[in-house]
Amino acid sequence: MNFIITSGSAMWSLAAPIFVPMLMLLDIEPATTQAMYRIADSVTNCVTPMSPYFVMALGFVQKYRQSAGIGTLASFTIPLAMVIWVVWMAFFMLWYALGIPFGI
Repeated sequence: MNFIITSGSAMWSLAAPIFVPMLMLLDIEPATTQAMYRIADSVTNCVTPMSPYFVMALGFVQKYRQSAGIGTLASFTIPLAMVIWVVWMAFFMLWYALGIPFGI
């Protein structure tokens, strides 16, 4: 969804009515569902070409390498997205394993 809708709040308003009740049936709290959503959203934000910041970053890259295009910038940001995903998942698992609540 992040490749089409770049607004986090708009995407959450579409996904929450589906995922929150579905995961509540599996005894997963809504705050945990939102934490998982935020991790997934933040990982793909730097990769989606629909983001206005992606275009801005492409302009900066083209300042130093004129032949750079969307594929070049995506190939630079995908490894970054993977590192961000691993770090966020490690934080999530640690938080969840310690039993610290995600919300109020």
